[in-house]
Amino acid sequence: MIKFLVVDDEPGVVDQVRDFLELRNYAVVTATSGEKALELAKKENPNIVVLDIRMPGTTGIDVLKEVKKNSPKARVIMLTGVEDEATKNMAMELGASGYLTKPYSYSELLDMSRKLINEICQEEGIK
Repeated sequence: MIKFLVVDDEPGVVDQVRDFLELRNYAVVTATSGEKALELAKKENPNIVVLDIRMPGTTGIDVLKEVKKNSPKARVIMLTGVEDEATKNMAMELGASGYLTKPYSYSELLDMSRKLINEICQEEGIK
């Protein structure tokens, strides 16, 4: 089963994304800080991380670096409320699989997630 880790410092955003994904029968774990996200990423080994860039303390970029170091096959979708081409380019260079600017639509998130799930299934030989 595909497992998501949803990370945002806004609990309401985390709850909405979790509910949206769980309604589609995906397993979801959540974190509201970069520090907690790193703990969960090691423990839960998610396939896809939905990750806010701007958070106090450990930033989304910091989390991205660690997730890709520890789980290179994990896919990471970066979320941000600020359109910043330099940050987007940096995230993609560090291994992000996608990038959505808030406010994004759930259909955008779902389309990107499905694309990544298809990639994961092809790599692992799952039909």
